[in-house]
Amino acid sequence: MIRLKKALLLGSFCSLSAVAMAQEKEKKKASDPVAKHEIGVDANAFLGQIFELFGGKSNELNPYLLTYKYKLNPTMAIRTGLTVALRSFKESDGTFIDTRTDRFMNYAMRLGIEKQSELDAKWYCTYGFDVGAGFSKKELIIDSGFDIARSVESGWTLKMGPIGGIWYRFSPKISMGTEATYYYTSQDLKEEKIFTANPQFNKVGRISTEGTFLLKGFGNLFITFRF
Repeated sequence: MIRLKKALLLGSFCSLSAVAMAQEKEKKKASDPVAKHEIGVDANAFLGQIFELFGGKSNELNPYLLTYKYKLNPTMAIRTGLTVALRSFKESDGTFIDTRTDRFMNYAMRLGIEKQSELDAKWYCTYGFDVGAGFSKKELIIDSGFDIARSVESGWTLKMGPIGGIWYRFSPKISMGTEATYYYTSQDLKEEKIFTANPQFNKVGRISTEGTFLLKGFGNLFITFRF
């Protein structure tokens, strides 16, 4: 009987200890701080910027080179994106066109909100809504030796719409993923064609496009770091 009582007491003590340890573990887990900040870079856009220095084409999938997110809670975040793209190069073929100068600049930013949903221990998805604006300017100057023709297209682009993404978490700090956007996009551009020796052919006009939805699918590769 005494041995049975000792066994019951020992079993009760072990059970209570296990419950206490589990509660302490859950309490510690619940009190772990959530990383509030997340910065990221679009690897495609980053490589595209470098590629453009050697005459390549600009990134057409998603123009936001740098991203930042601020966690409101474990599943909701405010998201921003920013890019500055500059390009300029000059070439001459030595025949009819003596000199061709091509310049391009683009500034764009976005602001939105997203929700993050866990799929499993490593994968999670994001979905939300963005509002964005950008200013771009394209300039082409052709000096034929007889005349200098200058063509300029510049103006604003406004966009808004839903976003969705899929992400893989390498560690609590580092993730990699891709996004798709379905933006309602509107443009208001100014177009100029100026001829130095033949001003009678000069032309100035505007190009305003009615709002339309543009789908840009998964293709960009974002790498993010949380802290």
